[in-house]
Amino acid sequence: PWNPQRVETEHAARVVRAFALVWDKHRPVLRFRNLEADRGDERFETIRLRTSLRIVKRFGDHIMQAYPGNARYSKRDAMAEASVLVAAMERCAAVDPNTLARGVGAEAMWDAMARVVARTLTAHSPEEIKPASARAPDVPAKPPKPVKKVAKPAAAKKTRRA
Repeated sequence: PWNPQRVETEHAARVVRAFALVWDKHRPVLRFRNLEADRGDERFETIRLRTSLRIVKRFGDHIMQAYPGNARYSKRDAMAEASVLVAAMERCAAVDPNTLARGVGAEAMWDAMARVVARTLTAHSPEEIKPASARAPDVPAKPPKPVKKVAKPAAAKKTRRA
């Protein structure tokens, strides 16, 4: 079991490596699923959410266990942090390992991910958790301004001189 009082880097490493192995085995299918979900296909979005919900809930539960009785830290906060963790893991996993190798490398990325997961699921002092009123308000995204089409000037007719 996860101990919220200790930074469980080795445990987190096992979790993220298992996640990476699933992606290594099914990368083309999972990338296609995510592409279609990102393009707005509700069927693929539902599948993506359903497959990630279990790990998001587990991470969220572990985060809440790290802060029992902290009224300033809500289940919503924990689920949002868990969602960010899973999104980061998913993004790392979606990148082709050869592409990662040209940068810092897959091993370094997954080691960093394990550290981030371990620190997020570990208790911190209550002073480190800002009250909800200190956070930026949820600001709805502004719709993009419509692009005005500029009419192309008509090509001048060439006249023949006799």
